[in-house]
Amino acid sequence: MIDKNLGALERVVRLTLAALASLWIISRPEIGLLECIAGVAALFLVLNAVFGRCYLWSWLGLNSCECANDRCDRGELH
Repeated sequence: MIDKNLGALERVVRLTLAALASLWIISRPEIGLLECIAGVAALFLVLNAVFGRCYLWSWLGLNSCECANDRCDRGELH
C-alpha cells in the first residue's frame, strides 16, 4: 500500500489549483509551451490529491497527513 503524506486540506488545495490551471488552459486561444507545462503540472496535482501522496514531499521528508500512528496509509483517521 502507498503511504500517504498529504493531509485533507492540502489535497483540496491541490485539486483547486489543478482546476484553476485547467480552466486557464481551456480559456487560452492557442496552446503553447506554457500551457503544456501548466497541463502537466495540473495532472500531477490531481494525481497527488487523488492518491494522497507527493513524492517531492517524501523526498524532502515532509508529511502534512494529520493521521496518528502511521495510519494514513490505511485510510483511518485518529
